[in-house]
Amino acid sequence: MIQCRAERLRQYWKYSGFSYPTLIKQTRIILVVKEKTLLQIALAVSVLGTLLLFLLSQNIEIDQAMLNRLDDSVDESVIVTGSVVGISQVNSTTFLRIQKDEIASVVLFGKTPYLEVGDFVQVRGKVTEHDGETGLIGEEVRVI
Repeated sequence: MIQCRAERLRQYWKYSGFSYPTLIKQTRIILVVKEKTLLQIALAVSVLGTLLLFLLSQNIEIDQAMLNRLDDSVDESVIVTGSVVGISQVNSTTFLRIQKDEIASVVLFGKTPYLEVGDFVQVRGKVTEHDGETGLIGEEVRVI
């Protein structure tokens, strides 16, 4: 039964003016062209998307907050700088006290870089209020 179908298909292709190998070659060429076009479109969209993200990221700014004005920035992401005046660690949580003009508390979760009292640091994080005290939940800390 399968041989009969194959034979009928060959006869159809023979009468249509195409030989069986030519039809297969043309089908492969069409598939290759479609794959090539699809690859070009995907590559172009990826490059444009990356470029757009880069341009948008240049316009995003996080305020450099003064330690004495953290109360005004509750629930906002800020960057603060200052000297480390105190460090304590409990399990994987690190508590910092940093000072520039005033002293501010910073809580860091997870792995943190090696810090010592006296290091000048830059902390990026979210300002929170806990028990009436304003502090910073640090997302990133680096020694300057």
